[in-house]
Formats: sequence, C-alpha cells, structure tokens
Amino acid sequence: MAAYSPVAWAEQSQHRNGVVTLGVPNATLRVCMTEGRVAWAHDSSLSRYLSGRLSDALGWSLSRLQRCLLECRQQGRRLGEHLVDRGIMDGEEFREILRDHNREHLVLAFASSEVRPISFDPEQTAYDPSFTFSLDELLPEDAELEMLREAGRIKGVRGAALVDCYTGACNGMTGDVSVRERARGHASFVSAKLRLAEILGSAGEIEEILMLAGDHCDLVRPLPDSSVFLYVDIDMNAVSLESARRALRALGDGLAAPRLAG
Repeated sequence: MAAYSPVAWAEQSQHRNGVVTLGVPNATLRVCMTEGRVAWAHDSSLSRYLSGRLSDALGWSLSRLQRCLLECRQQGRRLGEHLVDRGIMDGEEFREILRDHNREHLVLAFASSEVRPISFDPEQTAYDPSFTFSLDELLPEDAELEMLREAGRIKGVRGAALVDCYTGACNGMTGDVSVRERARGHASFVSAKLRLAEILGSAGEIEEILMLAGDHCDLVRPLPDSSVFLYVDIDMNAVSLESARRALRALGDGLAAPRLAG
C-alpha cells in the first residue's frame, strides 16, 4: 500500500484551501480541501457519484435531486447543507454518505504507487466543518489496511481489494485501477450468492469463490459478519493456487478475529 503523501501534501499550510488535482494511470483525482480537511473528492474513472448515493438514501429520482441541486446553486447554497437544514436528511446520515463517497473516490490516492500532484487551485469557498474529514477518517480501517498490505506481498498476487458486495464500493486496494474494476464487477454475484445462502440457512458456510480463466484466477473471500469481501487477483504462473489460498485464508482469519471480538 503506497503512502498517501500526495494527498497529505494538500494539508500543508499553502494548500489548505483549494482543489488539488492528482494524476494516476487511467484516472484523474480532484480533492477539495478546506482548512486542511477533505470536503469532497472525485475520481474520473468512477461512474458512481454522490448524487446517486443521495437519491438512493432519499428514495428520490435523479431528476428530482438535480432540480434541488439547481435550486441550491441559484441560491448559492450547498446541496447537503440544504437537505440537512430543511430537515430532509439527518446531518449524521449525510455525513456518513459523504464520508463513504470520499473514501471510495480516494482509494487510488491511498493505493497507487504512481499517484502524483498535478496542480493546486486556491479556493476560498467555505464548507461546513461538520461535513469535512481528516485523511485518517478516510483511510481504510487499520486491520483492513494491514490485510491488503499482506495480501500484496504474497507471491503471485497481482492485486487485492476490499469491496462491499451490496454497494460495490471499494474500501481499499493494492495494484492498479483494473484490480478495483475487476473486484467491483464481482459485487452483484457475491451479494446474490450470500442472499441465496441466507435463504438456504447456510450464510456462514461460503468460505471462498474461485473463478479460473487460463493462467489467471480471481479469488473472493466473504469476510465474517460483514458485507465486505476480499478480492485477490492471482497469477497462477507465479504460484500454485493452493499455496496462495492457504496464505489468504490465514489473512482472512486474522481480520475476522477482531471483528468477532468487537
């Protein structure tokens, strides 16, 4: 897992208020900073936007949400603050949605070894501090971060990711952007498998799912007591599948222990 120095660069005094543009292979990341905290982030390679999350949470159509957004822009207001002030959405609920959005859109900034600062555009627009985040708040959990680091060190592993099977959100990854897209592509399949297992009364019995294609293997391990699964891209020319499975099983057991204890 790469250090997130390009994002931390924006915390420096001269970059505390404005939009940082970061470059990674196949994507551009834009991060709006206010008083050294993240207000919003956008990854150009992702098609899931904050508006989609809000429309799902509110039960609104996207067109209705867009009309509300247009009204806010005409009044010089921010959409989230408008929804909270009007009592349409609870402040804590909006903060959680915004945090999850920012976490997903910053995954490449935390994971890629090739991320680099491109530009900084000063901006003095104020944001409600209640809806801004420190970098630590947007990093994956310590246990998840360590799991991804260890998975990336296993011989034959080309990349790994932690993905929520119900939302498709990537909570952390190693490798390039293709790893994230492959992992997210399995989300609907994994959620369907888990729902079927629950109906059949065997929800806790799915240990792993393997998908083989020539010398390539996608391995998926649902994490206990969680909607998150570990995805691993394995090069079977570099390692035996059984050897990789044993190493990854040990990682999964190590992450499950603190979850179950909590």
